[in-house]
Amino acid sequence: MSGPGACTMVTDSGAIKASPGMLYAVVLTASGAAQISVKNGGAGGTEFVGLRLAGAGSVVFAPSVPIAFGTSLYVTVDAGTVEVAVVYQ
Repeated sequence: MSGPGACTMVTDSGAIKASPGMLYAVVLTASGAAQISVKNGGAGGTEFVGLRLAGAGSVVFAPSVPIAFGTSLYVTVDAGTVEVAVVYQ
């Protein structure tokens, strides 16, 4: 099994990858309360990771095994001013 192939930084909602793949990690950093959703299938797709911060700081989601997504990878910024790093293949 090979490791992650890309890391994309976003500050607003948008597509990360437009084909099937594997999610390795998500890092949410914000200067205040924030919330994001990671979805399979675009903006209206199925959420499979949700991260939330109650105040300024960072939170890391790094599962012990990668998570497969079947259609596409999309990040929705639900609240706050954020920087999101998404590691995927």
